[in-house]
Amino acid sequence: MLKTVAGNPIQLLIANRSEILAYGLVNSLTNQKDVDIVGVTHSITELLTLLKATKVEILLLDLGNERELLNLVQTLSIQYPHLCVLLFCSVLKPYIAYQLLGFNIAGILSWNIPLSEICESIRTAARGHIVLQHEIAPHVLFAEMFFDWINWVRDHSPLSIDYLGHQSSNDESVKVSALFLHNVAQQS
Repeated sequence: MLKTVAGNPIQLLIANRSEILAYGLVNSLTNQKDVDIVGVTHSITELLTLLKATKVEILLLDLGNERELLNLVQTLSIQYPHLCVLLFCSVLKPYIAYQLLGFNIAGILSWNIPLSEICESIRTAARGHIVLQHEIAPHVLFAEMFFDWINWVRDHSPLSIDYLGHQSSNDESVKVSALFLHNVAQQS
């Protein structure tokens, strides 16, 4: 995950299928001095074009159905490894959340959190920390404990983390969580 230079505004791209929601975000975020909205899009094709032409640090993303979202996030993690992707959604199935987290997204935000929390989540992601501001399901809170631990390790420890999790587990969510944690450790 990238860490922005102090004093420079965060370069934010909003990709949202709802024009009303996207422009509500634009109107609300334009008052933030440390956030510079570099573009707004409502389609995957336009998003990919904007990413090629524009310097973007944080992508606030809500495009497509679950399958399209998984494919898009996987593509973005390969083509733009330093891009911080924050998912901005209302409903997300836990198994989809685990898969998305495995693709190195910077976090998941709920539509119904206050604007101040959206702004703080953008700032937190820009500092290289993982954000989880969503009511996905109680067992996803398990992952949040690991996010806090990984963020602490990034900030306080020179040690690298080589491997986390048990590959022999039959629980698919544990395997995906382990993959996610391993990917985060590789970026530290």
